[in-house]
Amino acid sequence: DGRRIFDGICSWWVITHGHCHPKIVSAIQEQAARLDQVIFAGFTHEPAERVANGLLALAPEGLAHVFFSDSGSTSVE
Repeated sequence: DGRRIFDGICSWWVITHGHCHPKIVSAIQEQAARLDQVIFAGFTHEPAERVANGLLALAPEGLAHVFFSDSGSTSVE
């Protein structure tokens, strides 16, 4: 709306693209209408299964599991 705002705590993506960037807002709305956020604690969904199977097809012999993580700390845990 034209206001100038100093944001001292925004994320990398907000600082790069700006607050409420129309294309990003639209993409988020479209994705939320197709597939809501799910935690992978015993749950899965078809798009995740496709990605996991694709990764396993590229993985070296002996690697047979995929673990999706949302941060470095949970990936280590």
